[in-house]
Amino acid sequence: MHGVSDRAEFARVLRVIDRLWRIRRLSQTDGRHLTELTFDDGDESVVTHALPELLHRGMHATMFVCPGLVDEGGYFWWDLVRCAEI
Repeated sequence: MHGVSDRAEFARVLRVIDRLWRIRRLSQTDGRHLTELTFDDGDESVVTHALPELLHRGMHATMFVCPGLVDEGGYFWWDLVRCAEI
């Protein structure tokens, strides 16, 4: 995932995941269990929308951040495209 645009929808998805699978941390993966959720690019919505829902359920996730964008204060390409469409 890149981000979470709807916190309520994300909460519903987590309830289904929690009911059907046992999530393991990436370091504990044995090939038979769903590995933890991952978020690419470090979108702010992961912290504002996803993190509270994950913490509420005691679930783990990994967020991969683009350090170049953080250092430069840059924008994600999809945000630039969205702005260009407006």
